Amino acid sequence: MKLLGASSDLLPKDLSQYDISQATHTLSCKHCMNRKQVYRYYMPCLILKDMGHQMLKIVVFGDRYWSGREGRKRIRYVPKCRVKGIGQSCL
Repeated sequence: MKLLGASSDLLPKDLSQYDISQATHTLSCKHCMNRKQVYRYYMPCLILKDMGHQMLKIVVFGDRYWSGREGRKRIRYVPKCRVKGIGQSCL
């Protein structure tokens, strides 16, 4: 798959080299059901690169707040304010 404007060195060759045990940070997420019902959850992640302009390239482990899906891995580009070190306050 060819992405427009992306160089091949930014895309990992194989996500299998990353494991959930290597996660050093957590990604703050929320799932909005309606205006009053919001579920906040945190997903383990590993920072790959600081992209500048307050953005990070990370590998996120798991799928929402479901247990048993820790083997799923994805590359995401997120604002730095959503990523906290493990053990830091995520408020």
